[in-house]
Amino acid sequence: MYRIDLHTHSIISYDGGIGDVQYRDLLSQKYCIAVTDHNEISKAVELRAKFGEQIIVGEEILTLDGEIVGLFLTSKIEPGLDLMETVKRIKAQGGLTYVPHPFELARKGLSERSLFEITDLVDVVEVFNARLRGRGPAARAEKFASERGITKAAASDAHGIRGVGWAYCEAGQLPTRENLQELLRSAKLIKRRAPWLSYLDPLRNKLKKRF
Repeated sequence: MYRIDLHTHSIISYDGGIGDVQYRDLLSQKYCIAVTDHNEISKAVELRAKFGEQIIVGEEILTLDGEIVGLFLTSKIEPGLDLMETVKRIKAQGGLTYVPHPFELARKGLSERSLFEITDLVDVVEVFNARLRGRGPAARAEKFASERGITKAAASDAHGIRGVGWAYCEAGQLPTRENLQELLRSAKLIKRRAPWLSYLDPLRNKLKKRF
């Protein structure tokens, strides 16, 4: 079985800390991992070239309405655009739209109003994030996706190696752009909150890079 984690941050993210060797070790444990750095795909592209199809090239893009992830990207999408334009650019390069930590506005998650605007263009909703700060947003995300028949995922949003392995999607096949949604619909979603110390990884990583 593959453990599919569609939301992680490498050392290229301003607050990320997962390095090449750590990704390599995870892949040896049958992980398939999307590298979704903030507003950047350079490390994801590098890791895909180095390690192959178990790495998915992604980007967590900050829009005027909050964050959205593009998966299976070939080109970087600039931050700061409106949400609909960003979604159109993801689709234009054959990518999938993935909504991270919806309703968690303090973490730049999309609001209900914003989600309604792009509902027909959403491919996957993250219904569980291992770094969640309360059960309410996750329950709302689950309800939103269920009512609209949108594919669901659980992911780590790990900014350091100790944040990986707590939330992911378990499936018997390696995901591709073409089969990801089908795989996720029958996948087992592992939903466990990461250790509290891992919540400090973004801050610690930022401080390390500053000093």
